[in-house]
Amino acid sequence: MISHNERNDPKAIIALVILCALVGYLALNGLAKLIGVDVNAATTLVMGVGCTIALLGIGFWSQASDSWPLTVANVSPIALATFILAFSPTLNQLGSIGPVWADLGVKWWGSLYTHYGLAFAILLIGYGYFYLRRD
Repeated sequence: MISHNERNDPKAIIALVILCALVGYLALNGLAKLIGVDVNAATTLVMGVGCTIALLGIGFWSQASDSWPLTVANVSPIALATFILAFSPTLNQLGSIGPVWADLGVKWWGSLYTHYGLAFAILLIGYGYFYLRRD
């Protein structure tokens, strides 16, 4: 009979975590090369889109099960702001004029001020609308 310690060997778990990290890094590196940005921008893109999907999933689940007072409409402004901020580093690097390290300028659609301003405006207008329509 296999004991508990043999079944949950920490060396195997550590090796599995390292293997998953390497596979994840290789996948992100491939995505970064595909879209023409660095690995950090690709990671931010994947994590941001994942957070957006998770927020919308929580909204759908909460609305369907009535377990939390959240609805899809309540989480949609923050999900949309998260989605915009997920693309921010990628658009900044793609909108760069010249090499990124030379910092010769960025087109208006690649500016971080544009992304943060748009995300903040969505949050302010979205939740302001909900505040004004409260009971």
